[in-house]
This record gives sequence, structure tokens and C-alpha cells, in this order.
Amino acid sequence: MPEISVIIPTYNRRKQVLEALASVRAQTLMPAEILVVDDGSTDDTEEHVAGLGGIVRYLRKENGGVSSARNHGIRMAKGEWIAFLDSDDEWAPGKLARQLACLTRTGSKVCLTGCTNEEGDRLDDLETMDANLGAGDERAYPSSDYRFFRHPRHPYIQTAMVSRQALLDVGCFDETLRVAEDTKLLYRLVMNH
Repeated sequence: MPEISVIIPTYNRRKQVLEALASVRAQTLMPAEILVVDDGSTDDTEEHVAGLGGIVRYLRKENGGVSSARNHGIRMAKGEWIAFLDSDDEWAPGKLARQLACLTRTGSKVCLTGCTNEEGDRLDDLETMDANLGAGDERAYPSSDYRFFRHPRHPYIQTAMVSRQALLDVGCFDETLRVAEDTKLLYRLVMNH
């Protein structure tokens, strides 16, 4: 079975990162590794995460921003597939299993899902991009399908599972950007894959 690496960048979010980790550990399909990339936290994140062991790898680096932290995780990852989770977010238990099954079935290099906030409100425009895509449905789109670019909201990076090679091919996250770095990466992935 292809290996999945989960990358969780964090900065001064000890409590939240532990909750994010719990949602990864609750997956019906366990990843090969969970890389918690500490971007120079000054709180007690390290003492709570570094000793967890098992599939959790704690990586500490000098503060350079979220793009730098994610890129460091990509470079250090061993898995064929990369899934991103921010340290203040959580996943539904079947996320990784469903995405890997979809990627395997379709031969795609990128899989994005919808997401909701704590109140259950949608945070993306997937249902607007494809009115025929019902809740729980899956669909593969060719890179020439540009409906992704016609909507103000798009899937979040926390919903992505991407081939590590596809990330390397498009140059990973732009570390010069402080905002919209995930949007730029998603656009490049959609255009190329």
C-alpha cells in the first residue's frame, strides 16, 4: 500500500496541535508518519510533542513562516502521498482512506475535499464548481478544466492529498508569500495535474 505522510506545521499552538494529532490518530487508515514541523515555537510545544514517538516525528526549525515549515516537511517526508493539516484544524475519521481510494481509482495526483467549520458551514465552493457533484461523490477532472478558477472560494490546503512528486514538480509553497501561498500552490497543482 502506498505510504502517506501527514505534515502539520505549528507555531505556539501546543493545545491545538495535540487536538489535530488526535484527529490523525483517529483515522481509519493510519499514515506511515505524522511530521509535526515546529516553526520556532516559544511555548511548550516541543515538550508535549517531541516525546510522542511512534509515527509522530517532531521537527523543529528556525521561524520562517508556514510555507517554510510545510516545505521542510515535504523535504523530510518519506511517503509517496502528502496530506496537510494545520495545527488548529481536525479531520473526519475516514478522510485519508477515502482520498487514497479515490486517487488509486482515478490515477490522479491531487485529491481535494470539501470542508466545514465547527458550525457545519461549507468553507469552499466545490458544490458551485460542479452542481452535479453531490455530497460524498467523487469526480476526476482533467487539468484543462478551469472551473476551479472561476469561484471566490476554493478547497483548503488542509483538505489536500497530493503526490509528493507533484509537489516537487510545481516547486512546493512560495516562501516569499505571507498570505495566499496555499492558493498559489493549489492553482499550480490544478493547472498541472
